[in-house]
Amino acid sequence: RDILRNRAYLGTYSRFGVRIPDSHRALVSPSDFRKVQENMAKRRRGGTGRSLHPFLLSGLVFCGRCGNRMIGVSRRQHWTTRAGEERKATYRYYQCESRTNQNTCSYNTQREAELETRVREMLAEPNGTATRLQRAGGADAYAEEIATEIERIEGRLRQNRRQVEALVGEAASGQLPVERMKAIGAGLAKDQRELEREVDEAKARLAAERSEAEREEQAEATCKRLLTRWDDLNLEERQALLREVIDRIEVDGDDARLLRRH
Repeated sequence: RDILRNRAYLGTYSRFGVRIPDSHRALVSPSDFRKVQENMAKRRRGGTGRSLHPFLLSGLVFCGRCGNRMIGVSRRQHWTTRAGEERKATYRYYQCESRTNQNTCSYNTQREAELETRVREMLAEPNGTATRLQRAGGADAYAEEIATEIERIEGRLRQNRRQVEALVGEAASGQLPVERMKAIGAGLAKDQRELEREVDEAKARLAAERSEAEREEQAEATCKRLLTRWDDLNLEERQALLREVIDRIEVDGDDARLLRRH
């Protein structure tokens, strides 16, 4: 139960307001994490006022004050007017789970329609309140830096091979004793193995960076599709696309921050 309520088991380090995704190996997948949270919420619904109708942002919204989840709550009111007419209304909102269950957080409540509209607006802002972890200089600059490093190492490898060829030539012509050639050659061979290891590691980093760029490109395409077809999608389709794009939404009163996956 604790594993499926603690985001640290998703591979995310969180301390003093700093969040670092993928800081260690995840023990629970994001989809399993959210599904079990929703199932646990369903089992607690009796008498809590939570709606049987799903909330679009379920599992994505977190309290910006205490860090706990914000859960969907539905309240129904019935009253009689002075004219004797029966009236009823349903109010749906997201509320901090700590406040709801333990009364340990201050009052942090967001109306459903208003918060979902804000999320849609934040997703539409390319350089606005939707943020993500970024490297200084950007992904393109980082990839270029790795490519330059690979060229430098490969240049040293070529130089090393030329030295080996020259060494063998000197030994073959009798200008260099064989034992001396072996001693120098051992050092050159060691240098070559080290350079080959370095270039392999650099190429692996470059491939990983390109894969990350592809994931970011896919995420942007998914976000665009979501925003373009928002009103045409049913709740399940819209929710699935939101979970592909959004890591979490942190809300504190009028302040909201949306963290994207890529």
